[in-house]
Amino acid sequence: MVTPIYLIKPSTFTLDKYYKVYATETSYIFIKLGGQFYEENAVEKQYLLLGLIFSFFRKKILANKRFVLENKVDKGIELNPDSLLAKRNNFKVDLDNIKAVEVSEKSTFHTAWNDNGSVKITLRNGKVLKFIIPLSVSAKLVIDSFESKKVLNKTVN
Repeated sequence: MVTPIYLIKPSTFTLDKYYKVYATETSYIFIKLGGQFYEENAVEKQYLLLGLIFSFFRKKILANKRFVLENKVDKGIELNPDSLLAKRNNFKVDLDNIKAVEVSEKSTFHTAWNDNGSVKITLRNGKVLKFIIPLSVSAKLVIDSFESKKVLNKTVN
């Protein structure tokens, strides 16, 4: 299994979703870890006033919760990934169903340019999945993940 990556699924009218993405031999498994402010310092970077108000709460409570959740998810992926896929917002994309993957290293307006780019996955049925690469994740790590599975079509700098 390739090193997991983190991606944010942006949403215009609801909260974003923060995913840990595992690459297996035959698929990518997307496990939702949290919402829009789940990533370290996301509140402070995107919304300064909210960041000041909630930073104490987030650092004391959410940091421990994230650590426990990620350990549980990592063990679940090793033992029985299907049990994690049964939960709402978790899904997998089979490599056979991927038509194209494009990675852009340009920051996006959605996060007020506080990210490392975006990923666009086009499936064979025409559906397009769009994700943002969090600031804490290297775009190179994301590119390497898709290149290792030979599904990366294009990289935009």
